Amino acid sequence: EIPKRDWSSDVCSSDIKKKFQFESSSEKGMFYTVRVNGTKITCDCPGVWRAKERGVCKHIRQVKQELGLQKA
Repeated sequence: EIPKRDWSSDVCSSDIKKKFQFESSSEKGMFYTVRVNGTKITCDCPGVWRAKERGVCKHIRQVKQELGLQKA
């Protein structure tokens, strides 16, 4: 199930910037933000540091999948 998210995007020069928000599964009302800036993708959730692949949390994986950068 894909969590409800709010995203916005704007074009600045040749870089495309996007922002995705995911509600925390453990703390309702708390949101984490995934930012896409060119090829750099970051998330401000604590899971980023606990992930098997350091720096790639479930939110980043989901955004990559939705953008076609990662297979399902």
